[in-house]
Amino acid sequence: MAEVMADKQKWTSPNDEEDWGELEKLEQSDKQSDNDKKAKTKQAIVIAEDDVFYAIKLVYNNLPKVCRLKQKMLDDWCRKKNKEAKQAAEHPTDEYDKRIMEMTKRADDKMNRWLEKNEPAVWKCRCEECEQAQNCSRTADTAKEITDLRYGDLVIIPSQYGNEVGIVTGRMTDEEELKKQDEILDVIRIANKEDIDRYHDNQKRAFDAYEVTKQKIAEHGLDMKLLNIHFFFDNSKAIFNFTSPSRVDFRRLVQDLAAIFKTRIEMHQCGVRDECRIIGGYGQCGRHFCCSKVMSSLDAITIKMAKEQNLTLNSLKISGTCGRLLCCLSYEYRTYLEEKAGFPNIESRVNVDGEIFVVKDVNVQSRNIKLCSKDDDRIVTVHADDLERDDSGKWVYRGDELEEE
Repeated sequence: MAEVMADKQKWTSPNDEEDWGELEKLEQSDKQSDNDKKAKTKQAIVIAEDDVFYAIKLVYNNLPKVCRLKQKMLDDWCRKKNKEAKQAAEHPTDEYDKRIMEMTKRADDKMNRWLEKNEPAVWKCRCEECEQAQNCSRTADTAKEITDLRYGDLVIIPSQYGNEVGIVTGRMTDEEELKKQDEILDVIRIANKEDIDRYHDNQKRAFDAYEVTKQKIAEHGLDMKLLNIHFFFDNSKAIFNFTSPSRVDFRRLVQDLAAIFKTRIEMHQCGVRDECRIIGGYGQCGRHFCCSKVMSSLDAITIKMAKEQNLTLNSLKISGTCGRLLCCLSYEYRTYLEEKAGFPNIESRVNVDGEIFVVKDVNVQSRNIKLCSKDDDRIVTVHADDLERDDSGKWVYRGDELEEE
């Protein structure tokens, strides 16, 4: 039986305003429930001494998350990887293994030459079975490569839809940053060969299903754009992400897809910001979209954030590929608010040697403040450190003699 879900869609008639209002109430209730869950999760975060944290990306929606990995699990993975590397070096089976063996030998020779000229390095290997820690470390070139997960490695993590694959994007060591997380997932296990094979099979299955689904959308004459398809790790369901300028009735489409793919189907209607996050890409800064690489949630971005940072209000310069305000506007917003607390507000009055000037511009980075006389005939620039409040709370200039612009 196909299960169908969509944003603000539950087989509701477009003209049924009463039911639509009920859906709005349910949506607000769900948001409040999610916020309560996040608050509880955030309070429950405890960092143990043997915890190792990694930033991961959920495959089905490109959403970044933080995962906690117990050191013992990492040690077991390191020991297995080390054993596989040794077997490949001792018994090369194909050209790839032979190249790996040659590269390892060159790395060993290079390390030996370095050790002859320098004091021996202290190698620490976590493999209990290995007595010669130094040689064990050389198998993977460096000790760090053996004892750490690397970019692109796969882990199995819990999600709201069951166990799912996550891709490692980096190591996290900042304890303060970790405590700010709304949620930290515990890794179920590091992906083994069977998990990786199933992951690639699901990717191929989703790729083949994309064209089939597009044909079915055209057959039913639906006004919708298919973004991506994801078959979950345990084949419990498949998610079809799409965008549409209006609400569409896709019941017949879901029935056809469920019959073809023999699994439960969920249809998720996405907004323009979600579309960019799912598809991915590069922003005007030349880096990956923040929504798909950095941010774990799509928070509201307001024009006030741009104003507080003295940015140009040209929509082309402060808007992203999605057409919405840049996510990065929120990064330094709080810092600007804290810094500006020590500056006079725009249009505030400043007493300069008995003459009243008005604040016209504040530059937080340089800490320079532009003042203009009440008659607009004199413009001066002063440093924030030269301003202070008098006993009555008014701003007074205490610096050296001013030079007019």
